[in-house]
Amino acid sequence: MIHNLKKLLHKAKAMKVLNGSHIFDHEYYNFFSNKPHSKQEAVRHYLDIGVKQGINPCEMFSTNYYLLTYPDVLESGNNPLVHFIRSGAREGRLCHPDFNYERALVLLAQHQVPGDNYLEGILSLINSGKIKKSEVFDSKEQFISESDISAIESSGVFDRDFYLNAYPDVFAANMDPLHHYLHFGFAEKRNPSLAFDGDYYQRKHMQAGDHLSPLLHYIRDEQRQPDIRPSYGLDLSQDEHVTSNAKLAIHIHLFYPDVLDELVPKLRTLDPSINLLVSTSSKNKKKQIESKIARASLENHVELRVVENIGRDIAPWFVGFADLWPRYDYVCHLHSKKSPHTHFGRRWRSYLFDQLIGSQETVNSIIAHFETNSNTGFMYPDNYHEIKPFVGWNGNEVEAKAFLNSIGFSDVDFDSLHCEFAAGSMCWVRTSAFSSINSGELKLEDFESENNQEEGTLAHVLERCLPIIPQLNGFEVKKFYAPINDVETYRLDWSKGEDFPAKNTQVTQSRWLRDNPAIALNERVALAPQYPYYNEDSLNIHWVIPDFGIGAGGHMTIFRMIKFLEEFGHRQTIWIQNAHNYKTPAEAKLCIQDNYQEIGGNVIVQFLPEDVERIAGDVIIATDCWTVFPTLAMSRFKERFYFIQDWEPMFHPVGDAHLIAQLTYKLGFNALCAGNWLHQKATEAGLWARKWDLATDQRFYYPDIQSKPHNEILHIAFYARAYTPRRAVMLGVTALKELHRRGVEFHVSFFGQDNLNFDVDFSHEYLGILSPEELGNLYREADIGMVFSATNYSLIPLEMMACALPVLELDVESTRAVFDDSFIEMASPDPLDIATRLELLVNDRAYVENKAKKAEEFSKTLSWKNSALAIESALKEKLVESNYVPINIDTLVTPPEKPYLHKAAVIIPTYNAGEEFKPVLEQLLRQQCEFSYEIVVVDSGSTDQTIELINSYNDSKIKLVTIPNSEFQHGRTRNFAISQTDAEFVAVITQDATPKDKHWLTNLVKPFDDERVAGVFGAHEAYPNHSAYVQRDIKSVFERFDMFGDKYKWSTDCVEPGSIEWQFLLQFYSDNNSCMRRSVWDVMPYPEIDWGEDQVWAWMIVQLGFVKAYAAESIVYHSHDDSYQKRFDTAKIEGRFFTECFGLKLYKSDDDIDAIIRAAQDNDRHYGTELKLNDEEIDSQMALIEASHLGRFNGNFINDRNS
Repeated sequence: MIHNLKKLLHKAKAMKVLNGSHIFDHEYYNFFSNKPHSKQEAVRHYLDIGVKQGINPCEMFSTNYYLLTYPDVLESGNNPLVHFIRSGAREGRLCHPDFNYERALVLLAQHQVPGDNYLEGILSLINSGKIKKSEVFDSKEQFISESDISAIESSGVFDRDFYLNAYPDVFAANMDPLHHYLHFGFAEKRNPSLAFDGDYYQRKHMQAGDHLSPLLHYIRDEQRQPDIRPSYGLDLSQDEHVTSNAKLAIHIHLFYPDVLDELVPKLRTLDPSINLLVSTSSKNKKKQIESKIARASLENHVELRVVENIGRDIAPWFVGFADLWPRYDYVCHLHSKKSPHTHFGRRWRSYLFDQLIGSQETVNSIIAHFETNSNTGFMYPDNYHEIKPFVGWNGNEVEAKAFLNSIGFSDVDFDSLHCEFAAGSMCWVRTSAFSSINSGELKLEDFESENNQEEGTLAHVLERCLPIIPQLNGFEVKKFYAPINDVETYRLDWSKGEDFPAKNTQVTQSRWLRDNPAIALNERVALAPQYPYYNEDSLNIHWVIPDFGIGAGGHMTIFRMIKFLEEFGHRQTIWIQNAHNYKTPAEAKLCIQDNYQEIGGNVIVQFLPEDVERIAGDVIIATDCWTVFPTLAMSRFKERFYFIQDWEPMFHPVGDAHLIAQLTYKLGFNALCAGNWLHQKATEAGLWARKWDLATDQRFYYPDIQSKPHNEILHIAFYARAYTPRRAVMLGVTALKELHRRGVEFHVSFFGQDNLNFDVDFSHEYLGILSPEELGNLYREADIGMVFSATNYSLIPLEMMACALPVLELDVESTRAVFDDSFIEMASPDPLDIATRLELLVNDRAYVENKAKKAEEFSKTLSWKNSALAIESALKEKLVESNYVPINIDTLVTPPEKPYLHKAAVIIPTYNAGEEFKPVLEQLLRQQCEFSYEIVVVDSGSTDQTIELINSYNDSKIKLVTIPNSEFQHGRTRNFAISQTDAEFVAVITQDATPKDKHWLTNLVKPFDDERVAGVFGAHEAYPNHSAYVQRDIKSVFERFDMFGDKYKWSTDCVEPGSIEWQFLLQFYSDNNSCMRRSVWDVMPYPEIDWGEDQVWAWMIVQLGFVKAYAAESIVYHSHDDSYQKRFDTAKIEGRFFTECFGLKLYKSDDDIDAIIRAAQDNDRHYGTELKLNDEEIDSQMALIEASHLGRFNGNFINDRNS
């Protein structure tokens, strides 16, 4: 009832929006819907029916185009035109493929029409005669008659099932497939069937600029051209299976190890005799892959190698496994294709995986063709439709001819060959067809280093040459067309979103927007840590950092500290604020690894979300004034720290930013200060403060082994980053001009910024931005280093000193706090004094050499490792000072000196358990274990026969304890029950959870063989008499854990680390079937809360560094067939629990809950129909879905409503 009211309200709001808009043209709509309507009726028809049929509400708004272009609208279930009017137009979303958006904005500006809804504005200009429609709209839509439709359907060249299976977006939009193809699909290079290659037909038989769909052209052509796909194309579904003893291998290059999770289900369906040759680009990734392969339990032989990150996926294939090529007859090549340069990379990859190894039948068909056609050397699937417009040589022809010439094929005539290449390079090959290059003659050094090149490298050339080389060796190339193998998985893959989303909208629409005083309006919450414990050997540290590119000095220091802290054993998460430089957290982490520091698996990188309530750990560290505010909104930490590398108010003139920066030092943070001056400033500001020192990277900054020869004239290296005011560069330039005026001869190397021009007359050079290696060389060649810091000192003077280069700095408070003039030359911020000091250095080389020696000695006292140790010490010191409790995992998992009486115990809270408790007790007493165990039942005032039932067993294993019902509480009662046991491991079940077999307890205890396991949860199965929906739902939960493996810890990466899905995976734990290590519980018992104590405890142990295990063979029967009210009440408690205990909001808005319920009901109605369930069962499930979501929604937001 509630849902129906909400649905009606939602529809009423949508009708109001459309009725009030000039965009909805009911006369136009009536013509194309072929039904006469009033505007009110037309709007209602469009909302209910027309949108599903793809009918446009006006000439300039395309329903299907909008839904297909913006998947978020499609997935939300919102009406496309309603979305466009409410927000899409304002966001700049396009209304029609033939609408000229840029021109429209110009016209609106010229006529001074507000541009909030550009289409409304343009229509008003057209209707008033101020502009012509043709100025912004050039429709290329084609007229299609009923006879055309009839001819197409009778021709057999359009296959509706194929189209819906091949293009999940069309299926999801509930569009008519033929309508979609004729109006949109053909222009998007989609094929109408396996038999008809539209792209080939268009290129072969149609004129350039012809906007007719290839299928219409074919139907209307009286001759009906017979070649509707290329001569080298074949329908793979028609190939017959043949018996083959061929040796097969699949090569998979995994630059992105997470993609292996997509491949594993497909690999499991294949013959285990197929060998897997797996390559990756680092040892760290190899470890991740080994872990994933072990969890997958693949029966195939796996050869896993690390190949240097050169030559993309091609070099690892042809070079990394060159020695194994002779072993195999046929090899399939795959790789973890993620394409930052496309918006369809995941869909492209999913298509290729399905077509090449989607089933054993597909592989059999491919091998059958090879075996029966000995002249076939190369097979690849028809290119994915979205890449087809970009398939071509793309400027690689010259390099391709040069490469082919180098392997013995001169003057190749590409026009005589089939040169359509397999975009993405995934394919099946006959190894003998590549004898020209798989003989080991290719070397890694032949390939260019990776630098995100889009074209022009040897790898790109070889990709184009893959279909050419077999032809030059006398073989044929075949492109095959095949139906989708696993339609459901393929559709699911399409729904997951892209690897590199096109836009990170949170950057421009964020409550955490930097450089904006409005950020200070966000709530500042008190710290409320979830538990008082911390792992002293492995802190859970979080950082909030600004976005970054390549070469950011402050970020380099942060990442250095993070790398050392990881080496010390600590686990860390980096939250990137306003991450506009990266499309995914994985891309950002790769940038850190490639350009800053080699952080590993114990460092998670994530984008800072809008809602930060769920973020939890031991300490959270802000890194500049703008990161302070999101940090203040995070309550689930023990302490907040401020990593201060400079005094930020001095960065800004007195004004908004200056005052905001000053404010951040008054907000109760603990300061981690770079150097003495900042420590002094922070202490004066009232902060708890500790110091750490900047240091140098000794790989680049070191003195000459031999004594440095004197330059004929003084060589000055001047750090001239002029766009940073605190570097006081023009002060230095002015002093140098004065020094030149005095007749002193010298040469200056300006560095630190590109495109400098100071208009000076003395000898100089502009070196721009230099690499660390280049900087070290410059410092060793120069006589004097000149670098000014008006605020805190920088790395530059330290790096100069490490190279035995004497340094001239400004004599200001910040410099004096760190350096003294025994090893550094200081000048007042006066150009005359700076020139005088330089003149002194020119004329006294002995003085300079003495300074250089002392500077080098000072630099040797510094190390980044010691600085990281200082930070670690400060974090721990503050935690101790605040009375938090340190734990040591090794100590906690060590059994006490006094042995336990039993190996295991089972505790069960009961209340009016009744006769249903009897099979539970009987199964517990039947357990076959090689160890002793006890059963402790804590009853909280049962008024039925529960007590009598328990006593009737008269078994020494059973211990009954009773408490008043008023004292029951989920966490507290279980803690009391555990305290009554004397066992090393304590299993926890409920009165309605029946062990499935006599080995339940043995299997539940077994994972504790791993000494770092603190808790174990077992599997559930539904009772056989419960509904098919309940059976499915419980099965799906534990199938997920079956897939992911049996061990879960903080570094688990089977899902995206740090994501909400990752948190759900790690916190899942069920006291219907679980077990804990008693020695861990003695220190960290269950939290005494009313609901969900099991999940809170599990999340705690994982965050502390313990392992949570899954015992798949330890199964209990446990399920409920709920009423609507009971489901609603339980869901409401659950929703409130996730908000209060984890800060997790499961829903976003009222509109969101409607869409979720509708989608879930549609899915389960379809499921029930397939199983031939009766209407009563299906209707009951529809009601329970509504109760579940409305209950959780109500519980999730109840605090918001009451506040």
